[in-house]
Amino acid sequence: MADSGTQRAIDAIVTTITALVRFAQPFVQPESWKLLPYHAATWTDYPAVGSVVPHRPSYRKNAMGRVELRGVAQRSGGTEIIGVLPVGYRPAKGVLIHVYVSVGNSLLIVSDGQMLINGDPGGAAVLSLDGVTFDTEA
Repeated sequence: MADSGTQRAIDAIVTTITALVRFAQPFVQPESWKLLPYHAATWTDYPAVGSVVPHRPSYRKNAMGRVELRGVAQRSGGTEIIGVLPVGYRPAKGVLIHVYVSVGNSLLIVSDGQMLINGDPGGAAVLSLDGVTFDTEA
């Protein structure tokens, strides 16, 4: 068992760490999710499969300033842009990210924020954005 001096030192350290964590928490928590507006009417939210309800396509910045995407979308036809990310959530240079997509081969996000399926032959499609992350810095 620790003597009273040691216990007071441990309590002081714990109190200081707790205060630091409470102070820093707002700065290290990610933003709340924002819904990605679809660019064309052919893109819609993917429906529930039984009791599994996929997230609607959304974006946010995490505590490190990286953009995160999530959600599943479907397209009835065409080769339209999926959506456009707003300023501040766009890559400095275009990024090509491997994702689950039923047509084409990857997700292309260009520096003006347009999100497209790379190698898209057109037609119906399903796209998962779950786990996509990228930096906005060059």
